Order: sequence, then C-alpha cells, then structure tokens
Amino acid sequence: MQDKMTEGTSTSEELRALHSQVNDLTANNQRLSGTLREARDQIVVLKEEVERLSGPPNGYAIYEGPSDSDLVVVSVNGRKMRVTLSPE
Repeated sequence: MQDKMTEGTSTSEELRALHSQVNDLTANNQRLSGTLREARDQIVVLKEEVERLSGPPNGYAIYEGPSDSDLVVVSVNGRKMRVTLSPE
C-alpha cells in the first residue's frame, strides 16, 4: 500500500515536472521563432541593399540630339556616345 502511494506521488511529481519542461520549451521555441523571423527580415533588407549596390554606376550625360533609329547622342565626360533611350 505504501509503495502505491509513493508511486502515485512520484508519478504526479514527474507529471508536474514534465508540464513545467513543456512550458519552458514552448516559451523558448516562441522566442527562437521571433528571432528567426527578425533575422529573415534583416536578410531580405541586406539582400536588397547588395543588389542595389552591385548595379552598374549611373553616370550623367548631356543630351546632344537624336541619332539613327532608336539611338540618341549624348556627351559623357566630354566623349560623345550613341546610346539607346529607355522607354521610361
């Protein structure tokens, strides 16, 4: 009889300990999920910044006039060039 009472108490203590452990793990999982979400957002922002910075440099030019077909003549750093005009 004493063994059954001790066994019941032990089982109930183990159950309480397991519930506590589950609660701790759930809280830790939620914290890690939030951290992962923030890291993903930062990665997206950094990727956009890298793409923006890795593009070709934008030089300024002076429009000289039209050229053949879809080309225009511009002056860049004193050099005349024929370039295509963007539809935008």
